[in-house]
Amino acid sequence: MGLDMYLEAETYVGGWNHGRVEEKARYAQLLELAGLSAFACDGSPSATVRVTVAYWRKANAIHKWFVDHCQEGNDDCRDSYVSRDELAELVALCQSVLDSVETVEGRVSEGTTHYADGRIENHSRLGAVIAQTAIAAAKLPTASGFFFGKTDYDEDYLDDLRDTIKQLTPLLSEEFPKDYSFHYHASW
Repeated sequence: MGLDMYLEAETYVGGWNHGRVEEKARYAQLLELAGLSAFACDGSPSATVRVTVAYWRKANAIHKWFVDHCQEGNDDCRDSYVSRDELAELVALCQSVLDSVETVEGRVSEGTTHYADGRIENHSRLGAVIAQTAIAAAKLPTASGFFFGKTDYDEDYLDDLRDTIKQLTPLLSEEFPKDYSFHYHASW
């Protein structure tokens, strides 16, 4: 179990111009991929296609940003529209945090073991931690929650920011089709 986060791209594919061979072929191809070729609509064929284009696991700072900016602060696992401008804002914010902080060697948490006799053992390793946690916390704060993962400002937090930039940047490029809309949802 854990915080699983999805960004999906969606587009409407219609067969509204029955004279255009390309549109009819696109619709037929979608039906074939979905295993529904036998159920083609002769009247006004159409389909909505939605695919996952970004995925995060326990990147709670990124999740909090989506909740605050695209879900009106309501963290309720609902599907929410995300504009390209909002995705660009998130990429810029992640880059801003990466550019604004320095790391030092420190202890990176790797979890806790709770024993039946009441003992608690914290596990950590040497790694990079953010020296200016107040900067990161002000710009892109972490969020605690049920199975949301750790809230430390360390190399794992920075990896989430780098991963966000890596996943979202291609979606904002000129090559990505403009007829897709984006939707975010999470579950835990």
